[in-house]
Amino acid sequence: MNSKFQIIDILYLFFSVFLFTSCQKEDFVVEDPVDRTVLVYMLANNNLSEYANQNIELMLSAASKGALNGGNLIVYLDDKKGNSQLIRITQSKGYEVIKKYEERNSANSIVLKEVIEDMMSMYPAKDYGLIFWGHGSGWMEGTTSQTMYNLQKRNLSGLPLTRAYGVDGNYWMNIDDLVEGIPDNMFHFILFDVCYMAGIETAYALRNKTEFLIASATEVMGNGYPYDLIIPHIYRNSLVLENICESFYHYYTQQAYPYASVSLIHSESLDSLARVVKKIRNIYKEKYLLPDRTSIQQFGRNEFNNKFFDMNDFISNVVPTNSEEYKEFSNQLQLAIPYVNYTNSFFEIALEKYCGLSIYIPFPNEKNDFYDNLEWSKAINN
Repeated sequence: MNSKFQIIDILYLFFSVFLFTSCQKEDFVVEDPVDRTVLVYMLANNNLSEYANQNIELMLSAASKGALNGGNLIVYLDDKKGNSQLIRITQSKGYEVIKKYEERNSANSIVLKEVIEDMMSMYPAKDYGLIFWGHGSGWMEGTTSQTMYNLQKRNLSGLPLTRAYGVDGNYWMNIDDLVEGIPDNMFHFILFDVCYMAGIETAYALRNKTEFLIASATEVMGNGYPYDLIIPHIYRNSLVLENICESFYHYYTQQAYPYASVSLIHSESLDSLARVVKKIRNIYKEKYLLPDRTSIQQFGRNEFNNKFFDMNDFISNVVPTNSEEYKEFSNQLQLAIPYVNYTNSFFEIALEKYCGLSIYIPFPNEKNDFYDNLEWSKAINN
């Protein structure tokens, strides 16, 4: 038997006994395991709050048409009204609050872990998916001041919002917090409905948390994913993650602001990719540390300028593209990114090159303790 399913069966038995003995006052019954349960972790206590309601309506629309296919769709919603609640969306009942929490900072690894445990205990499944919804900033360290101010200020610009993960009011969740809150090897996929999360730093940190990541190296428009279109794909008996990516991409090609990028990332391939990049860094150290940043495709706008560069474009500026090292890198990159798609631009940034993963290029002699302590940085520098 698959070891993942053995773990799930054990957890199901444990939580069944635990809930029977200690949670009889709660008005719920532990469900029998279904094929798939998906949790949407929705941090909407910020300037994306109006989009939260719209996205939930799209989920309800899909569910009403039978798109859940016997699976469970669970939403954890922390909104501007002070609500922190777990919601079940079904075909028959629509929107059902199954648990209310005290007001809390949901951009927190302890809260994330608690919500995941609640979801798993109440709605066990053979297969799990996790969707992160909200603001964020890729690998960058969270801040409560200027970055959040800039994100909120975009409401006044006249342009549609984008969503960069983890803002609950003035609180941010850093990548290490995110990693701490997610159990190892439990999720078949994690989808980031937020900006800048298809970075090698983020993907590498999460490589033991999920088999696949779906994310964008650019920003994501405020409307987020078209849930009425992707939910039927998520709950099909034979899950094809590329179809979720395709639906997202094609939806935005038909919008007034036709901007999108999407990557499907295979976690199992990332350790091999790290080994190749470490070899390149050691062989071509001077060019790796002192590249011509101005000639490399970058994806960051506004306060995120020069924080997210195209990984393949960076490496091809360091290594001759006819070298064995580059060929090895290119092969590993293809294994790590089985699907990628993107529009010609994202607002004023022309997307001339997009391999599916971004990377940060530190400035010469830059001292950045936060970046240096990321798992990716340690993997290629030590």
